[in-house]
Amino acid sequence: MSNFHGTDPNLLVNALRLILEGFKTLRSEKGQPNPEKREEVLEETIEKARELSAEGVGADKVASEIETRLEHKLGRAAKDEIIGRVTSILTLAQPFDLEAFRYFENLSRILARAQTFCVTSNIFKLRGRRVENWGYELLLLPKTGLALRQISNDFDVLTTALCGQRDVIGAHVSKALAFLRTGARTLHIGLALDVDRAFSMGGSSTENKHVTLCLTSGSEVNRVGFDVVQPTSVSALPGLDLRLTATEFHALVSALLEDLNGYTKELADEEQTFRNQVAPALDRILAEWTKL
Repeated sequence: MSNFHGTDPNLLVNALRLILEGFKTLRSEKGQPNPEKREEVLEETIEKARELSAEGVGADKVASEIETRLEHKLGRAAKDEIIGRVTSILTLAQPFDLEAFRYFENLSRILARAQTFCVTSNIFKLRGRRVENWGYELLLLPKTGLALRQISNDFDVLTTALCGQRDVIGAHVSKALAFLRTGARTLHIGLALDVDRAFSMGGSSTENKHVTLCLTSGSEVNRVGFDVVQPTSVSALPGLDLRLTATEFHALVSALLEDLNGYTKELADEEQTFRNQVAPALDRILAEWTKL
């Protein structure tokens, strides 16, 4: 089991002692004066583990000895229960490694590689859109946009903030488009918002607003942020600080790869079609024109 093999034998012994004391307390509360077999076996196992550790036996061998003794004397089910409790105690005692949750750093590396791939393979030029005023190119990522809508709960932080503004009685995202872009800010999201406003004299109207967000680091290692970079006609909107799970991170990366694979396949098919069908037909047409 995780967190069991390879753990410092002293930690294993302390965890087993804690479980043993729990068994003793439970027995005492039930009014049972005599020790149960599992208590006796645990005490023997703890002593043996201490002896092995003192002799310098490795952590894995001590853990194996504990498992073997518990299973031999109590059975597999009881052994699994005790080892499961030890694992839980060790998990609580040892903080999770933050390095395993650096989702923004990993996502940034993946996006940088995606940028390079799309530049060198001419995908930006063939399927992207150049923003002349700012000097960068954008490539639409449809599946990535859908994944972000799910992860952010349809950007409810923004719509909730809008509903807190004067006269606004409702707001929702009607469209969310994710873009890979050239330059330092790799991922942008364009949101179309429908904002319902109430009239002071009664009735309401719906306004269409647009907001652009860009990817940035989050407040913690397992979070990603999105800053508002173009709050066109929308004031006082906060950015996003999204906590990711491993499942959500995987879904986001998978969506990005699906988008890029889609462009790659589409362009490869188009290139093949041009070479095999369009180009020969064009040559025939041009040959006929030269006869005129």
